[in-house]
Amino acid sequence: MSDLYYLSFAFSLAAAFICLTNLVFIRVQDNMGKTQNKLFVLMLFVVALNGACNTVIGFLVPYMNESAEALFVAKGARYLYFVSHTLLAPLFFFYVSHVCGVLFRTANKLTYMAFGITAVTELLALTNPFTQWVYYLDENNIFRRNWAEGLIYIAAAFFFAMGIYYLTTTWRALNIKRRMGIVMFASITLVGIVLQLVFSELRVEIFAEALGLTGIMMIVENEDDRLDNETGLYNRQAFLMDLESYFLNKVSMHAISIRIITPDIISRKRGVDRELVEKKVAEFLESVHERYNIYRIGRRTFVLLVFKSSDEETLKLAKTIDERFERPWQLKDALVMLSSSILIADIPRQLNS
Repeated sequence: MSDLYYLSFAFSLAAAFICLTNLVFIRVQDNMGKTQNKLFVLMLFVVALNGACNTVIGFLVPYMNESAEALFVAKGARYLYFVSHTLLAPLFFFYVSHVCGVLFRTANKLTYMAFGITAVTELLALTNPFTQWVYYLDENNIFRRNWAEGLIYIAAAFFFAMGIYYLTTTWRALNIKRRMGIVMFASITLVGIVLQLVFSELRVEIFAEALGLTGIMMIVENEDDRLDNETGLYNRQAFLMDLESYFLNKVSMHAISIRIITPDIISRKRGVDRELVEKKVAEFLESVHERYNIYRIGRRTFVLLVFKSSDEETLKLAKTIDERFERPWQLKDALVMLSSSILIADIPRQLNS
C-alpha cells in the first residue's frame, strides 16, 4: 500500500471524528430550533457517515479478494457513502438559502427545481446496485466510475453555484462574520476537491468538508453575539439583521410589538428589578411562540415575527398576549400587575423598510 493510501485512511477517520465531536457539542448546546440548524446538523451527520464509510472501505480493501464477508461489507459501505454524499451539495444549497433568508418563506420555481434535481441524483445513487450507472467494481473488485457520477458532480456544481449566488445577492443582509463563515466552507471544500482531482489516491475531500463545517459551526451557527444576555432571546442586532434579510427577499409576515409600560415605581416599591420583569415576560412569550422568532429590541420592548399566518391568526396570538397582562405576575414574593402596549403590523403591506 502507498503512503497516500494510509494518509487517505487517516483523513477519513479524522473527518468522522471531527464531525461526531461537533454533533456532540451542538447537542450539549441544544441549538436545534431553526430549520437552518437542522440542515447544518444533517450536513455534519452526512460528512461523519462519509468519513466512517471511507474508513471501513480503506480498512477492508486489502481483504476484498480473499474474503466474501469483507467484500460484502465494503460494498455496503461504498453504497451508503454514495447515497449519503449525493445529498451534501443540496443540503449546502438549502442551508445557505436559509441563512440568507431566501427559501421556504416564499416558494419559487428554483425551489422546485432544486428538489427535482435532488430527487433525480438521489435516485441514481439509490438504484446503482441494479443499474451500475454511477459506479461499479470490475472483475478484480477495483472501483470504477461510470457516466452518472458525472451528472451528480454537475448537479453538485449547480447547487454550489446557486448557493454562492444567493450569498452574493443578499450580501448586505448578512454580517461579515456570516459571510466569511460560508466563504470559508466553500473555499476549504474547493481546495479538497481540487486536491483529490489532482491526486486521485488522496481522499481528502471529506476531511476538507469536515474542516469547513467546523468553521461554519464556530462562526455562523454560534449565535452568542445575537442573543440577549438577560432573557436568552434574540437581541436588537439580530432583529435588524434578520429584518434586513426579509425585506431584501420580499418576505411576507406579521410583526407584533409588545412594550411593557408599567411605571418604574412598581419595581422600586415591590423590590422587583427590571430584569426579573422582562425575564418573566420573555418566558411567557416563549410559551406561545417560537423562541427563534422573538426579539428583545430594547428596554421592556419585544417583537414577535409571525410567518405564514393570516391576519386572524396573528390577531388571536396578540389577544392571547394581551389577556395575560390582565392577570398578575408572580415576581419573587410579590404579585404585580403589568400593563402593556401591543401593536401589530403587516409586512410589507404596512411597513416596507
